[in-house]
Amino acid sequence: CFGECHKIRAFNIPRETRYIGDRAFWVVDSLRGTIRLDSLEYLGENAFSSTSIDSVILPDHLNTIGGAFVDCPNLAYVHLPASLREIPDNCFTHDTALHELVIPDSVERIGYSALYNTGIRELTLPASLQYLERAVFLYMNALERMTVLSATPPTCESSDYTFGFPESCMVEVACDAIGAYRQAAGWSSLTNYVTNPYIGTSAFSSNNISWGTVAIEQDCADITLMATPKAHYHFVRWSNGETANPYSFTQTGDTVIQAIFEIDRFRVAFLNCDSSVIYEDSVVYNTMPVYVGGTPVHPVSPD
Repeated sequence: CFGECHKIRAFNIPRETRYIGDRAFWVVDSLRGTIRLDSLEYLGENAFSSTSIDSVILPDHLNTIGGAFVDCPNLAYVHLPASLREIPDNCFTHDTALHELVIPDSVERIGYSALYNTGIRELTLPASLQYLERAVFLYMNALERMTVLSATPPTCESSDYTFGFPESCMVEVACDAIGAYRQAAGWSSLTNYVTNPYIGTSAFSSNNISWGTVAIEQDCADITLMATPKAHYHFVRWSNGETANPYSFTQTGDTVIQAIFEIDRFRVAFLNCDSSVIYEDSVVYNTMPVYVGGTPVHPVSPD
């Protein structure tokens, strides 16, 4: 409708507006301030993308919205409809001023790149959420805490799902659900979990993921860790000094434990013809020692 109309100085969109089509106000820089749409029945793709709006209030009866708010650098507040079924692909991509977002209890899917590069600091995923597409949380560098209310981990788009927010972000789940999250595809890659009710923060990892991995089984506060070394490496100990593997304990407070792996070492000996050792050294896998021993002695045969 008004897409790329750069010369328009100001807009006043009536609250009674019922239909806003695809790209209706796309790249209209002069569209600013608060947009309130009490009677809206349809919101198209990129309807407000690349505008200067700073807040949006959508009616609760609206159950679908297009990816309508891409590249809105001033957008700081959005009231999403209470009956919304999904947050569509790219919906809030690059909305860096968006520091908070309340996701309604009705949302079942969050689309590809929907929250990519937003400024959200805390986020709650509702119990209704069932599916996460790729790159939903990528480059959410301000995210400090994410609370997930579903007892069943929402399905991630792929087994190698990348969340992409800082490792320091706390991920809160129900105490009796944390075991499921530790094992679920995608969710198992996260290490900074906290439980509700609170039993302390926890982070379990390897000192080098190329050397070995850590598997976690958790039933609320009861935790079992299993360290598995890669080929040519071996498990040494846990960072708290424990050497049992698997290692089971009950969490009573903030807990950070790392599995310590080391590369395998081998004894290499240089021998005389009579099998006496003239030099030996300990070397790591796939290396050879530098010989610094004496001159080999060839036995003399008796006359």
